[in-house]
Amino acid sequence: MSCRLCKLDKKLQSSHIVPKHIYKMINKENKGYLVCDKDIIQLSQRQVKKHLLCFDCEQKLGEVETRVANYFHQINKIQPIDRSWLSCIFPQEPIVCELIKENSKLINNEQLKLLNYFDQKKIEDLKYYYLSIILRQYYYEDKENLPEIVINSLENYILNKGQFFAEITLLINNNIKNFDVAMFPYSINHNSYYHTHIFFPNIFIHAHFKSDDTLKGDKFISTIDDFFDDKNCLPTIKASLDIIRRNFNDAKIANNAKKFFDFNK
Repeated sequence: MSCRLCKLDKKLQSSHIVPKHIYKMINKENKGYLVCDKDIIQLSQRQVKKHLLCFDCEQKLGEVETRVANYFHQINKIQPIDRSWLSCIFPQEPIVCELIKENSKLINNEQLKLLNYFDQKKIEDLKYYYLSIILRQYYYEDKENLPEIVINSLENYILNKGQFFAEITLLINNNIKNFDVAMFPYSINHNSYYHTHIFFPNIFIHAHFKSDDTLKGDKFISTIDDFFDDKNCLPTIKASLDIIRRNFNDAKIANNAKKFFDFNK
């Protein structure tokens, strides 16, 4: 059969929709994995896979996934009180660069390292990583929920044959309690904008791009939020948690998933 990504007739591998390292992050604590699969929401050890990609494409995605797995591991090791130093905007405005330079003597070396953590390479890896998940989910669900022009552009970008611009916000949990949730991307279309977001352990990524592929460049923002504070968390997180709740009302929910989300009540 043909590989869904490169379109070549090759033996297909059993492809993870959400990368394998995410399951490891969750299962290491023996807390399961929040699966949104068709009409079921459950905590499960089952790894969602499907024969989609050839060995070469799997290897290509795996190289980036290995680097991002290391980034996630590093972020989760940082004490919650220090995660605010990971906040950044890219591309940086000149005034921000000047402020950092002027105040560098007031910042200790560890804080300065965190402030400069997200360099261009890490940001590009995170973008590639997330967009590859969007594409794999599209293949997995086999639904025409994205225009063909976007799919073609995404595939060319993943194969390093073209550009694909996206605006990405990465939120990091700063509550001392770990937010041990991972789930499939949730996506909505609004006019010509395509909005999508996903939860990983202590990390939330929101991305949007134009469904007509007309964004003029990339943007990246990282900041912190308390994923357990319904009243004071940022609107992006609150809206996403509300979406999870609404999905709970429309799907078959396993008892362990209900118990896991008691903190949202």
